[in-house]
Amino acid sequence: MYQMNKIFGSVCNTSSFESSFSYKRSNFFISFEGIVYNKESLSKKFSLSLCLSDEEFLLEAFRKVKTDIFYKIDAVFSCVIYDKTDQKIYLARDKMGIKPLYFYHYQKTFIFGNRLRDFTKCKSFHKEIDKNSLSNYFTYGYILQPYTIYKNCYKVHSAHFALYDIKNNTLKQQKYWSLEDCYNEPKLKLDEEEITKEAQRLLQDSVLKRVQNSKNYGSFLSSGYDSSMIAVILQKNSSAKIKTFTIGFHEKDINEAEDAKKIANFIGTQHITHYFSKDDILKTVPAISQIYDEPFADYGAIPTVLLSKIAKEHNIDTLFGGDGGDEVFATADDIERFDMLLSIPYDIRKAVNILLNSLHFLSYEFPTKYYKLVNLLKSNDIPDMIKAKVPLFTQDKIKKILNDSDFEDLSFEKIRFGRQSEIVDRIIGTYFQTFLINGELIKTTQSLRYCQIEERFPFLDEKLFSFMAKVPSDIKVKNRDKKHVLKNIIYRYIPKEMMEREKKGFSIPLSKWLKGELNPLLLDVVNEENIKKDGILDYKNIIAIRDKFLDSKEKYAAELWSILIYQLWYEKNIRL
Repeated sequence: MYQMNKIFGSVCNTSSFESSFSYKRSNFFISFEGIVYNKESLSKKFSLSLCLSDEEFLLEAFRKVKTDIFYKIDAVFSCVIYDKTDQKIYLARDKMGIKPLYFYHYQKTFIFGNRLRDFTKCKSFHKEIDKNSLSNYFTYGYILQPYTIYKNCYKVHSAHFALYDIKNNTLKQQKYWSLEDCYNEPKLKLDEEEITKEAQRLLQDSVLKRVQNSKNYGSFLSSGYDSSMIAVILQKNSSAKIKTFTIGFHEKDINEAEDAKKIANFIGTQHITHYFSKDDILKTVPAISQIYDEPFADYGAIPTVLLSKIAKEHNIDTLFGGDGGDEVFATADDIERFDMLLSIPYDIRKAVNILLNSLHFLSYEFPTKYYKLVNLLKSNDIPDMIKAKVPLFTQDKIKKILNDSDFEDLSFEKIRFGRQSEIVDRIIGTYFQTFLINGELIKTTQSLRYCQIEERFPFLDEKLFSFMAKVPSDIKVKNRDKKHVLKNIIYRYIPKEMMEREKKGFSIPLSKWLKGELNPLLLDVVNEENIKKDGILDYKNIIAIRDKFLDSKEKYAAELWSILIYQLWYEKNIRL
């Protein structure tokens, strides 16, 4: 059975924290959140009882084979295990990075937990903002692993375990599974029909094993391929109507609710649509600072939070989502552009970059398409190119608003693919390691946790992921048709003409809200007095961004939104 537990503990001396663990056996202690899916096979391998809870099962397995168990489990989890005899603490996180886990290590203090906001309640924790992480936030809209907003505080990497030695006060992390290695496996020698059939089987198995451990469940349904595919499988395998949920907007150009309703009616779900109201906006935006552990500027969080609340009101305890569909089945944006750039010798690209940077008109305030192209030219590989493509602020502007000059961003440095990987693999693999784990999953999981709802992401299944990683890219993206295999599957359930339209995503009328319903909040939070008092951001540059936006310069909306969200978070988590 799934366990949605709080993990938290503090080591300020050698024996004061044992009570923070939820289960003990002999000299081993464990705190665990999540679910283990392959208990049956592991029980045979290690002679363990299936009657044990997942928490007890994992600890018994750890006692027998120590960290080898992390290499062998099929699970969505975070856990902390304390070996009292050896005076060592092990922190482990699942392969796909679904469950969060943090630690703080400063002098002789070591704190761990799966909710970062709990750390601030500990007297030995210093609530000091890390400017390097803040730079990371203003670059991407959220903070990429292993960093957190606080100094000396880090995320355990996905697919890693960390070992803290209490006696020596040392810590090291070790990878136990590699996403990149999956792409380096030899490609499958199967035809398209065989690949589609196997992918369909694996996806259905992934959904059904998650249903078996679910309570009163429902599903997001945005009308796109990912959420529609999950909803179809759930409904086909349910004797009762499942509940599906969609957020609607009164602005027709961003509204997907009518399309989602048509799909829900076709597949036969009990569909719930909620249209955004002014009251929703005023309640949801301030709540973001309490829902997310760190500043989080992806404005898709607004409909996600509201939809989670609506689901809870309909007695949903477990919600299925389509997160990971883009990465597993390959949306792979910019294939042609990246491929073209990589075909140009690096020395030539670098020379052009130097030339363009020397021109006076390249002093941009914004990461425009031209600015991004200049940075793409000097990129060594796909991860570098994606890093150059996505910034919210230019680095020069971040330096100005933070009153600093030296920032280190190693978020993309360790993402490296072997020669056998294809360009599509490198694109989707990079997005997986960065923006899926640190953006999309955080957006959904922390919103659901706030509403006490368990998450299920069937696309993020190790067997399905490993299989699709070995599918040749000319089948994953066929004649520029992205998600080709997933489309082959879904057209067996839903007519092509119902699905084939432009996906709008969880967009919101950001500029309209900032100048309308949210304007009083904006002026109350982003003002000279607050910014001066906090002493983190340069008030002149911040106020200039605010005033230029209010002076009808719409291009400042995304920057101003990230500033507003940071200021709201700071007020609720630091200033108070």
